Amino acid sequence: MKKVILKLKKKINHSDLRNLSVINDIEINQKNISRIRIFVNRKESTVGNFFSIKISKIKSKINDIEIHGCNKFCNYLGYRWKKDRLFINSDLGSNTGYKMISGEIKINGSVDNFLGAEMSGGEIYVKGNAGDFVGSSYLGVKQGMKGGEIIIDGHAEDYLGCFMRRGLIIVKGEVGKFCCFKMIAGNVILFKSYNNIKYF
Repeated sequence: MKKVILKLKKKINHSDLRNLSVINDIEINQKNISRIRIFVNRKESTVGNFFSIKISKIKSKINDIEIHGCNKFCNYLGYRWKKDRLFINSDLGSNTGYKMISGEIKINGSVDNFLGAEMSGGEIYVKGNAGDFVGSSYLGVKQGMKGGEIIIDGHAEDYLGCFMRRGLIIVKGEVGKFCCFKMIAGNVILFKSYNNIKYF
């Protein structure tokens, strides 16, 4: 298997990085990765224009993808992610792990809204905090998280687990308003407080 390290080399003010998930299905080499199309600063571009790419072989059953230098303007990382392990060493924007299928996503930072929204499998681990709609349904949809696990070391904001159907969400910090709003099934574990009710 391969280890891929992507380091951002230009400033980003807005980006849609959902196409990075094609790395799950392509042959991993410098040429294929550099040609992956992404939307950065509201224009279509490629991974090679914005990221340096380093590839090495590893003894593992899955590929490791590391991304360094992102920020809160990096959106849709891990969209429909499957099989591989994704590690992000920074804060992120919205829709991280949206519709994730399998594999692992580890974030050494905080994330914005819709973390793991409508995901059906896999594991997401967040070292920092998360915004609104963790594991929830996307706007206008009545099916939230359908499987997998989300673990948040910090706090989460409003509407966690909205319309959740299966899976597990663990929050070690506090959560905001409307936690488990219209939740259908699944498990939510809160280590601290929700509306002044103490847990654990």
